[in-house]
Amino acid sequence: MPNTKKGAPPPPTPSLWQIHGLVKPGSFPLLAVASVKATDRREGRFTATVDGSTLVITESGGCGRTARLARS
Repeated sequence: MPNTKKGAPPPPTPSLWQIHGLVKPGSFPLLAVASVKATDRREGRFTATVDGSTLVITESGGCGRTARLARS
């Protein structure tokens, strides 16, 4: 589709996320930072809990989604 309005292209969106944190017994915080090619810095905060051989990650804001990562 041609760009008839000759507007600037949209800014890049996050494509590579880095996760930072220090594993501790019980629950511990994680910080996820998006890598983008603009001044737009995106980050998210999570809480992680070790449950046996499963790592449970819960979003601290937003929808409060939960992910379970199991070691096999």
